This record gives sequence, C-alpha cells and structure tokens, in this order.
Amino acid sequence: MSKATAARAGGAEPQRTVSERTRSAPVVSEPAGSSPPAACPGDSAACSRPRGRPQVRPDAETAHLVLRAAEQSFAERGYADTTIDEVAKAAGVAKKTVYRLFGGKADLLGGIIRARADTFTMSIKAETDDIPIAQALFEILEEFTRMVLSPEAIAQNRLSMAEALRFPEVAAAFYEHGRLHTTKALADWLAHQCARGLISLEDPFTAASILLSMAADEPLRRTSLGIAAPVFDAKSRTRIATCVSLFLDGCRKPG
Repeated sequence: MSKATAARAGGAEPQRTVSERTRSAPVVSEPAGSSPPAACPGDSAACSRPRGRPQVRPDAETAHLVLRAAEQSFAERGYADTTIDEVAKAAGVAKKTVYRLFGGKADLLGGIIRARADTFTMSIKAETDDIPIAQALFEILEEFTRMVLSPEAIAQNRLSMAEALRFPEVAAAFYEHGRLHTTKALADWLAHQCARGLISLEDPFTAASILLSMAADEPLRRTSLGIAAPVFDAKSRTRIATCVSLFLDGCRKPG
C-alpha cells in the first residue's frame, strides 16, 4: 500500500499488508508418477514397471480439479444444463468421486463460492493487531472489494442471480457460502477490536454487513449489470477510505 493510501486509511504504512501475509496459497498441481528403479539388471521385466503401489492423488487435489471443471461448465452452460457426468469427465474422475466429495450440483456451486470467499476470510484471520485499526480495516475492505470485482466472481454473481428463482438451492449456496460466510468473518474481527477497547459496537454482525455493503455493493451492482468493467482502481480506494472514515468516526472509542 502506498503512503498516500495509508494516510487516507488513517495510519502509518505497514511493513506487510494483510494480503501479503496470507496470499502465499499453495499451488495445486498433478502429482508426479512413480520413478523407475535406480538400477536395471539387464533386460529384467522389473525395469519396465514402477515398484510399489501407484501413487494416489489426495482428495484435496481431486476436489480442486472438480471445482475448476464445474466452474467452467457453469460459466459455459449455466446451472440447469450442467451435469455431474460432464463435470466428472472434464475433471478426469469418476462420477461417483464427484458425489463422494461434494454431493450434487448445489454442493459444487457452494464449493466454488466458498473457495473464493475463503481467500478473504484468511486475510481477516491474519494478525493485524500490530498496525492501526484504520489501516487494517482499509486493507480488509480492499481485499474484499478486489475479490467481488474479479471477473470470476462477477460471472458467478450473474449466474447465481439468474438461476436463483428457478433453483432455490442456488440462492441458498450463493448466500450461505458467499456473503454470509464473509460477513461472519468480518464480524468476528470487529468483535475482537471491541474486546481490545478500540471501538464500541452493540451488534458486530450488523456492522460488518453494513461495512461490506458500503465498500462494494454499488461497484458490484454496476459491474454485474455490465455498466462498468470489473476493475479495482483509484476510485475503489477512495470509496473504501471514505467507508473506513465514516465507520470509525461513528464507533471509535475516545481517548
């Protein structure tokens, strides 16, 4: 974050931002196959096949492949026309594996939304007590706004809104694994700030809901409607700085 940005948020520039403390997520890749024996005596048949049992891919990696295939299928075909068979084939797994890991289509959709939201909740759980509360809140809201304005999140938002009335399970997955999940995480952070004596709130959950709406709902609405491009820019930062100032002016404890 630049010094100017930190000043708008009301604190000094930190050595590390919330995003920098949490963005080093592991990259999922296909496991390598078994290596051949180190030594092959002559033309022994043992040299033509790997030793031991075949390596089994962890469920976490398989789930990642399934979610990636499901997200692409939802984007291309919509929720109604996506089938578990297609998702399994695209992911290179058996149909029963998809059902074992996720259940049905609604669980796949929830998994996609939850995986994206978890990136944000991880940033909130990062240690922020060593920086001013205004700066920490600015960074949290910046992370959230970047997430919801990403092209992938916009596509998911459009899909969910289009299919919610026909498929109630879509609406439930979108809300439970998306906004509700992120609001609870921010509410916990706000409650922690109350416990530290920095702010005073009667209802941290409601305050968190208001904060997220202030920071991102209008840009999200414009982008989802195609009025604006899904970008995070200087206007986004100005909006967030205003949100932080208005919020803290209303709940910061004097002293």
